[in-house]
Amino acid sequence: MDICCNDVIFMPSSYAILDEKEMTYVEGGELVRRYDTASNLRDDMNWIISIGAVGMLDAACIGAVIGGPIGAGVGAILSGVYCQSYISSAKEAHAQAEKIIDKYGANTYCVLTTTFAIANLVTSMTIEKA
Repeated sequence: MDICCNDVIFMPSSYAILDEKEMTYVEGGELVRRYDTASNLRDDMNWIISIGAVGMLDAACIGAVIGGPIGAGVGAILSGVYCQSYISSAKEAHAQAEKIIDKYGANTYCVLTTTFAIANLVTSMTIEKA
């Protein structure tokens, strides 16, 4: 997809250019690193994916008990956003762990880097060879 923009962008005279780390900080973000074997990190991603799916169902059930059908819908939507941020990031990290295991072996020492935005929403999870 090609994007062409010929218009001039006017910025305020007092704007500041921020790099990615500063933007994460402005969003209220946090970065967490954990070191372990590729196999253990892959297993952790499986756990996160499973628990995230159960969490979405639980929130819908709790919402139904508290607020009936509307509560179930609200619970499902809110938990869907929260849990889906974990699930999608964990799936990507799981695939990265699988590639490392295939190439270097299950006991390869790796680093899991997780970035969070406001309210502990996961923005990314990456697994790389340490």
